[in-house]
Amino acid sequence: MILGVALLLMLQLISPLNPGYAGVVTPPITRCNIEIGDAHISDNLLRTRALIAVKVNASSKCDKPIQGLVLTVEIYKDGLLFDHRVAKTALIVKGIVIRNRVVKNQKTYVKCKSNKWTNYYGIAHGEAIVNGESMNTLRVRSENTERFQCGN
Repeated sequence: MILGVALLLMLQLISPLNPGYAGVVTPPITRCNIEIGDAHISDNLLRTRALIAVKVNASSKCDKPIQGLVLTVEIYKDGLLFDHRVAKTALIVKGIVIRNRVVKNQKTYVKCKSNKWTNYYGIAHGEAIVNGESMNTLRVRSENTERFQCGN
């Protein structure tokens, strides 16, 4: 009896791993996405403002018209026990964003205060009204954590 119950539980755990096992998948309402780049030392800030800074850029694109877009970008540095947010900006688009238009948040940076080697990465997320419904994206993390001689 116990062996039978254990076998049933194992089959239930294994069946989703079987390619032949098919569940019901609900397709997404829209094809909206956020892309975030890796942290980098900004050439533009150095050239235009003589500022040495770590910067992270993100962009948003949606196949439907959206309104009230808020695209937030955060920069984190690795910490001993937990990571620390060192910068955050939100790009707010008050009007309607036409479908397939790319909206960029390129304003998020943190000034280097020392030459200490530090690891940085970015996180982006967004919210908007799509088809009259308020939507939030998942948080998207930079693909790579980058190391710079730029402490703060």
